[in-house]
Amino acid sequence: MLLRRLIPALLLLALAGPGRAAARCDLAIAHVNVVPMSRETVLPDRTVQVQGGRIVAIVKAGASPLACRVTVEGHGRYLLPGLNDLHVHLDTAGFAQAFGIRGAPPVDFPAGFALYLANGVTGVRVMSGGPDILAFRDSQKGLRSAFPRLVTASPMLSGAPPVIPEPITRVVTTPDAGRAAVDEYATAGYDFIKVRDNLRPEVFRAILAQAKVRGLYVDGHISQGQGLSVADVLAAGQHAVAHLDNFALAMKRDSDAQTYVQELLACGCFVSSTLQVETNALRQIADYEGMISRPSVKYVPPLAVKAFWSKPNNGYADGKADPAFFRELYRQDGVLLRAFVAAGVPVVAGTDALNPMITPGESLHEELEAMVESGVTPYQALRTATAVPARVVPGFADLGELAPGKTANAVLVEGNPLKDLTALRAPMGVMINGHWLSRADLARGLDRAAASYAR
Repeated sequence: MLLRRLIPALLLLALAGPGRAAARCDLAIAHVNVVPMSRETVLPDRTVQVQGGRIVAIVKAGASPLACRVTVEGHGRYLLPGLNDLHVHLDTAGFAQAFGIRGAPPVDFPAGFALYLANGVTGVRVMSGGPDILAFRDSQKGLRSAFPRLVTASPMLSGAPPVIPEPITRVVTTPDAGRAAVDEYATAGYDFIKVRDNLRPEVFRAILAQAKVRGLYVDGHISQGQGLSVADVLAAGQHAVAHLDNFALAMKRDSDAQTYVQELLACGCFVSSTLQVETNALRQIADYEGMISRPSVKYVPPLAVKAFWSKPNNGYADGKADPAFFRELYRQDGVLLRAFVAAGVPVVAGTDALNPMITPGESLHEELEAMVESGVTPYQALRTATAVPARVVPGFADLGELAPGKTANAVLVEGNPLKDLTALRAPMGVMINGHWLSRADLARGLDRAAASYAR
């Protein structure tokens, strides 16, 4: 019986013969220095082989047993996992409804992803979902999509008054309304529940309890506006916190960095960084006109620019924002970031993209560079956008490292990002679900986005 089972395999090997491939390979990226992100190292002169959208082998260049249909020459550049932004907002029809913008065209999601891909971002987690985002996500299931991994929150659940109008936010003022909203969003297929401000404690706890029943985790703000401390929020079962600055804002009144470390480790929770909230606020206060005239703005959905970025709707452009407040908040974020990373609290890179002047894609580079400025190493910063989310954020487990079996998302850059993160800013190419996009392909994607938005 054993011999009978072995015969087909032996025949395949015999038919392959000397110099023939014993397995198929769609794509090879040859002669690259691999930054696997499973550890702090560089594997020199490797060939990465991909089949069916997954990495099947990483071998020393020239030693490959696989015959690949397409080979991309890496020329000694550096290949690292595709980057993930774990706190973004996408253009959605809900923006037009929330801000009373009439005649808005349907959302062009492929155009919205062009800036992400051009900056090496191959996965995003949306923190304010909507039916059109959900429909686009579902349209890509089962496909080897050429768009980033898309994981989406529900519309934000808030007490009254909401910070952002409905339908981006859903106001819930009773425990029954909170439970009903969770049930509706779980049935619709959202990946997790997002909570915002002003939720009464009994409503907040009802939301978390029902999310647990429905198998969804809850992410969101700590500043609930009804006297809930960080300890209260985490003890109630909130699994993630959307901003480092939520801890900084609460620190003076109820705790300190090391207490937060212990509370976060005890609950196994993760935290999004979003340093860009402070750094971009400071840039807008200093030079609004310079920020709104950046070349990359033409690739940003005009609906978002009108709703959030333009002066009438931009809270940083009215001359009342205090730069000293944001400088101090950024400093405190750095204290918390260093403490959390040193203690092993999972911090994931998030930018709050599409909030005023936070440009999709390129803001992630600014986020990682701000982390280094705040005192962590390039490797530690890079882990927050690769290996850490793969370990702690549902929906990203197959990403974040270059290794056999992982989804084939990767970025090719000129220099070693473990020494200088600015090497990430101009990718030579991006691999997304096994599809290779050259630098020219990425530029064409940006051109298509600009043309779509110009119309």
